[in-house]
Amino acid sequence: MAPGTTDTRRVVLGVGNSIMTDDAVGIITAQALEPLLAEHPNVEVRFSERGGFDLMDLLDGCDHAVIVDAYLVPGTPPGTVLSRRAEDFLGSHHLYAAHGIDLPTALRLGRELGGDMPERVDIIGVVVEDPYTVSEQMTPSVTGAVDEAVERVLALLEIDPSSHASMRAPRLEEPPCP
Repeated sequence: MAPGTTDTRRVVLGVGNSIMTDDAVGIITAQALEPLLAEHPNVEVRFSERGGFDLMDLLDGCDHAVIVDAYLVPGTPPGTVLSRRAEDFLGSHHLYAAHGIDLPTALRLGRELGGDMPERVDIIGVVVEDPYTVSEQMTPSVTGAVDEAVERVLALLEIDPSSHASMRAPRLEEPPCP
């Protein structure tokens, strides 16, 4: 089934840790997408601060998944937005868990256990600067990449952002320091 058809069950999954600086980028991007995709009943936006085995449950039952996550890529400037497919897996911050199950393994295991795993899995990764500091504020370079990540997700879902007045991601403002 083509991703643009109305029968295709699609999931946008933002993963990360909302209190670990740049690691929140997947969740923040999914939050920006949620109101933009509200009028598309065949697209569900989900959030997770977990990875590994939990990915099987979060992806079960959809035909096409788009996962947004933080990437650690030495030598690549923070804020760079990368697009990959699950089969081209490039180590993301959450798509590989401490217990050794990565995204391709979770998909394979889910299928072997009888789950309805997606046929197509796209990954939007934002290269991060600081995923380790406890803070609810992302660095400026990663905050500035959210709009591009939103646009990449919409393109993968074959949704034209110019076709809706509401289809522009909100600008994320950094809250003032206390």
